[in-house]
Amino acid sequence: MILIITIILFPAIILLVRIYLIINKSIWNETNGEIIDFDIVKKGRGAISEFFDDAPNNYILVKYSYRVENKIYYSNRISLSLVDRGYRPVEIDHDKFISKLKMKNLSVYYCKKIPKISVIDNSIQNISSNIALLLIYLSVVLSSYLIIIFIS
Repeated sequence: MILIITIILFPAIILLVRIYLIINKSIWNETNGEIIDFDIVKKGRGAISEFFDDAPNNYILVKYSYRVENKIYYSNRISLSLVDRGYRPVEIDHDKFISKLKMKNLSVYYCKKIPKISVIDNSIQNISSNIALLLIYLSVVLSSYLIIIFIS
């Protein structure tokens, strides 16, 4: 029984914490950061990216540093979203976020209590993938549970 509760609750708690971190702006502080490494890589994502030249299959890889209370931290986390944003080739030269990363200096948002947790994009749009996965996970778990109850 404890194993089942752990299997059900642990992923749901992790997703709820991620949602809480995105929604609660008061737990974040802002500091200046510096880009150490920045690249845009092309990754194939199935048939769509193979057949269409304008497919959103360019992804950002970034490593940055930031200082909190005279301690330097390093991270490569862009946001708390569960899905990396893909960029179309046409967007790369015109996207505001990519332009900001190319300038080498940026704002980094770090968790006040755990400064090792940081993001460079803390917009509320990042919540959608977490909520979607939480709802899918809960519906699959509850459906499986109901099926087991009715079969037994």
